[in-house]
Amino acid sequence: MKAFGQALQIFARTLGDNVGVDSTALVAKLIAAHHASASDGLVGPSIGIDVECENEPRVLDAKEAGILDPLSVKQWAIRYAVQAALTVLQVDQIVMAKTAGGPKLPKQQGNWDDQD
Repeated sequence: MKAFGQALQIFARTLGDNVGVDSTALVAKLIAAHHASASDGLVGPSIGIDVECENEPRVLDAKEAGILDPLSVKQWAIRYAVQAALTVLQVDQIVMAKTAGGPKLPKQQGNWDDQD
């Protein structure tokens, strides 16, 4: 599960790289905001990143900012990506399980030089 969560961080990293900011710091801010308590302010599934901020990107509540993405589209995209990855892994496992080879060589009946 941890590796799956880390793989999902690619969205924030790519966004940070595309706007020319330190993507590592951006992901750290986003993770800190997701782990913050309700008393700290921004909490919930609608936490996002404001990359149009003048100084540096900041964490914001995307719902309050009017940024609405259809959740069902994201869910289906992740579902299809996971299914594709599982299919690739299953095919790879099947290919690795098969013995390598080709046609079998005929058995030798003694040394070839024994016949006169």
